[in-house]
Amino acid sequence: MRKWFIPLLAVLALSACGNLPPEKMKLTLRAEVDGREVSASAVQVIHQHKQLTYVASMDTDRTAIEGESVVLPLGDGRTLFTTFSGGRKQSHDGLAWQIGDGLRAGNGKAVTLDPAAMPMIVTFDDPADPLTVKAIDPADPAAVLGGRVSHIRIEVEPATGPVTRGQVVKALPWLAHLKTLLDGRGATISNALSNKLDKSDFISDGRV
Repeated sequence: MRKWFIPLLAVLALSACGNLPPEKMKLTLRAEVDGREVSASAVQVIHQHKQLTYVASMDTDRTAIEGESVVLPLGDGRTLFTTFSGGRKQSHDGLAWQIGDGLRAGNGKAVTLDPAAMPMIVTFDDPADPLTVKAIDPADPAAVLGGRVSHIRIEVEPATGPVTRGQVVKALPWLAHLKTLLDGRGATISNALSNKLDKSDFISDGRV
């Protein structure tokens, strides 16, 4: 009955959890407005937590980003925001993993993220009303923004400066006190974007 007990304890004893070194990065959102490029950046940190076990195939990774949205004014009353969700509302963990891969692939230089690895980009018809949030398709920004805006892309590169704080709350003051989804509900009950996003999609503490 007890023959398996000691080996099991050995496996558990050899299990360990640890945080890998954080990776500081600068995320830059670029767009062309009336043929002129505009851009804005935010410094963020990728945190990766690895759960090590005796059996390598059972090791797991959790990844998260600390920081806040890139805020890009377009000069026409419109502002673009990156989020901590993927373009198809993938998990924060999945998005952080893909951006981290892009960062490391650059070997210290700026890299343009593949559209599949880009965070969701949103805008608000009325910045004072979270219900007016709309997703932007980088391949077809004109669908929401009109023909003046084109060539939306995101670059990632290593950074050394402080993590960006406070710029998204300046643009969206209501976000500071938001405790629900953007539409005020406590649970997702529809396909409306305002019923899917919350404060953590714009400000993240990087916890995994």
